[in-house]
Amino acid sequence: MFRLPAFFMSGLALCAAMPAPAYAQRSSAQQARTVAAWRRAIVRRDPLRLDFARKALLEAGKTVVPDLIAALEDRHADVRREAAYALGPFLEDAHDAVPALLRRLRDGERQVRQAAATALGWMRAREPRVVVELVASCHDHSAWVRESAVVSLGELSIRPELTVPALTSALGDASPFVREAAVRSLGWSLRRDASVLDPVLRALRATDWRVRMLAAEALGRAGPHVAQATAALRRAEHDSFYKVRDAATLALGAISRR
Repeated sequence: MFRLPAFFMSGLALCAAMPAPAYAQRSSAQQARTVAAWRRAIVRRDPLRLDFARKALLEAGKTVVPDLIAALEDRHADVRREAAYALGPFLEDAHDAVPALLRRLRDGERQVRQAAATALGWMRAREPRVVVELVASCHDHSAWVRESAVVSLGELSIRPELTVPALTSALGDASPFVREAAVRSLGWSLRRDASVLDPVLRALRATDWRVRMLAAEALGRAGPHVAQATAALRRAEHDSFYKVRDAATLALGAISRR
């Protein structure tokens, strides 16, 4: 399953957060042409021109946000998808896009739903209604959408009474990618919330060795409140798979140094 690399996402966020340089300040007419060129490249599926158009959108800065919000309602699914991904790096400057992105979580096209779920996490849209909708997306029939929703819930890390049960349930998902995303998201939450410890310990006993390994790694990165997990990690040192054993040993070392 394809994932955008972390350095790519952080680079986009950095570009969006930076003020546009003087040469990039555009009149409304220039901006309209920029957005039109971006949409045309998407519809024509011209990757070279689309790459230039994406860069032009970032250079234009937050002034293009209303145009991207409007593009979320475009009749072409590819445009709706690209608009969602383009909005994510604008962070709080794209807060007005939240209602439209929530609508796109129910889009008929899988790629649009996935992009909307991803963008809400990138934007750090920490609103109760966002969590409610992302939890619902954890039951989407597409594993791609479920994975993106699970990742975004971990990035937001609010409303644990809703988030933690959804992520715990995702540990048993049919897709290994969703299961791995769930344990990673629980690990992020564990750094701030000791109540997440039980689901992570449960993941340490999962049938999927990758989930067990990631659970051990999450315990090693968490705060001092996971000291009670040492007994479970010692048992994991005798796991049937060497990567789980190694992760458990490293986690115990990290806990002992705190």
